[in-house]
Amino acid sequence: MMGQPLKCALEARSGWRRFSVQSGLVSPVHGLKHAARHRGLPPLRFCLLFPVCTNTQHKPLFAAVGTKPQELTFPTTISKEVINDLPLSRFDGPIELIHTQGQLNVAVAELKKEKILGFDTETRPSFKRGRSYPPALLQLGGAEKVYLFQLQRLEDISPVLEVLANPDIVKVGVAIRDDVRKLREMKDFYPAGFVELADITQKADIVNTGLRSLAGIFLGVRISKGAQVSNWSRDHLTEAQTVYAATDAWISREIYIKLLDLGMVDEY
Repeated sequence: MMGQPLKCALEARSGWRRFSVQSGLVSPVHGLKHAARHRGLPPLRFCLLFPVCTNTQHKPLFAAVGTKPQELTFPTTISKEVINDLPLSRFDGPIELIHTQGQLNVAVAELKKEKILGFDTETRPSFKRGRSYPPALLQLGGAEKVYLFQLQRLEDISPVLEVLANPDIVKVGVAIRDDVRKLREMKDFYPAGFVELADITQKADIVNTGLRSLAGIFLGVRISKGAQVSNWSRDHLTEAQTVYAATDAWISREIYIKLLDLGMVDEY
């Protein structure tokens, strides 16, 4: 059911044009709910509004506003100042911290039922030249829950690597090539089903391809990076660390679903 006429405007600094939506009957969640039903996915956790751009240099991505389709486009770049003005978003669903083989086996059984997973890893930072550490945390975000695998505490990570090698389960994230390479250095596997979000957005001439920027451009939210440089190898992670890690995996999945809805990627 379509909502009331939507009137909103976003005026941003540093290179953004003024965008406005002032016509047509619009339900903010209509497109997202339609995409979720179409793909058998649960509803997203928040609804978002998208700007109408009159700059013909921007690439059109989507056209479906009310009964009179309009061409919706996105800016190709976003500044830190603009991002900092956006509402802060974080994952507020259940988080499973996995550090025993029993927990691992249960989590993998649940993950094998998923169609799309947000993917990320965290590594203990190194402050000495030439020193590096293996990944300490693997994050996989499903439709309702995010799983955090403490890799250094697990005796055998082979079961979760089966998920990473499954071509029928899409794993999405940003800068995933190095993450996958480092995981393979721990225990080799054949990666399949991975999607780099930056590869998709670069084809649409999006300049900023970091996760924080893409969340701002496509979802209109800001994610915190405050816990990025912290000790991920510790046995007991802080609440700030677990929420940060879960949010990165979750937001990657949300961005991918939005790109699917916009027709920027093929159906999985």
